[in-house]
Amino acid sequence: MAGRPLLISGVLALTLFTTNARLLAGPVLSERSLFITVRNSSRGTAGALKHALDEVVRMFRGIGISVEWADHKDGDAEEPDSARVPSLNLTVLDRELRELRDPTRAVLGAAPTSAKEPGHLAYVFYESVERMSEAYAVDVVLVLAHVIAHELGHLLLPAGHHSPSGLMHGHWGARDLRAAVWGMQNFSAEETNLIRAALAPSTSSASVRR
Repeated sequence: MAGRPLLISGVLALTLFTTNARLLAGPVLSERSLFITVRNSSRGTAGALKHALDEVVRMFRGIGISVEWADHKDGDAEEPDSARVPSLNLTVLDRELRELRDPTRAVLGAAPTSAKEPGHLAYVFYESVERMSEAYAVDVVLVLAHVIAHELGHLLLPAGHHSPSGLMHGHWGARDLRAAVWGMQNFSAEETNLIRAALAPSTSSASVRR
């Protein structure tokens, strides 16, 4: 990503544009599994977060991955056998982490990871997401879902991975959001193959499960 170096890899900076269009979706057969434990420490996000996570499920289904998620506060939630189903963690905070604050842009999410130690925890900063959503009249669920999917992507792809375009683009602009509105801001074919390989039964226990 351009700009000053950041302490945590996998940071998504997002510039939005105005739109009222709806997402288009298409079901795809799921062949891999992923479980996400969600910790929501942000105020007033429950409704938007649930809908955004439903969209994340759809997005991953599009690359043949079945995603299930549960709130860690839900005592009735039954987590899968970690030996069979890879699992990751998602934390939603009100504000970005101190080391990521940048007065020139909004930092919407982060996924701490390195080549030596793959990450297992993705962060999303809801107030930044909400401010962008309100300023540009973009559905907050749309923004939130794509930020979540982007950060989870960092946990499943090589450390610090970004692409020139698509869901893993490091700096989103009008073109990226138009693609998101039309359901076309997705993982690339190469990224899809890498993610599916990471979640394959023979490799996921070693590379993804935490």
